[in-house]
Amino acid sequence: GDYWSVPINLGNIINTNFSERTPWLSADGLTLYLSSNGYVKDKTDLDVYAFKRKTLNDWTNWQGPYVVEDANTPYDDWGYKENSKDYIKITNSDCYLKIHYSF
Repeated sequence: GDYWSVPINLGNIINTNFSERTPWLSADGLTLYLSSNGYVKDKTDLDVYAFKRKTLNDWTNWQGPYVVEDANTPYDDWGYKENSKDYIKITNSDCYLKIHYSF
């Protein structure tokens, strides 16, 4: 059934002392997207990053962070979502909403 489990720390590769926001798990469950200002020294704005894992049951062994280039602007970028079926990417920024699509 649908239920919440006990929260776990995903490890130092994902959790920083700064801001991690709007996490989103890909449809296949192997890629985690989130926005953060904690992966680049002296960075203050949020950018979108991806992390990859090899198996669905391993919540603490992630590879990354990988910058999601087409989602980032000079401003705070957050709320990244991707729908691989129709290829839709949505990124919210302090200034605008970007929507990329193809069918």
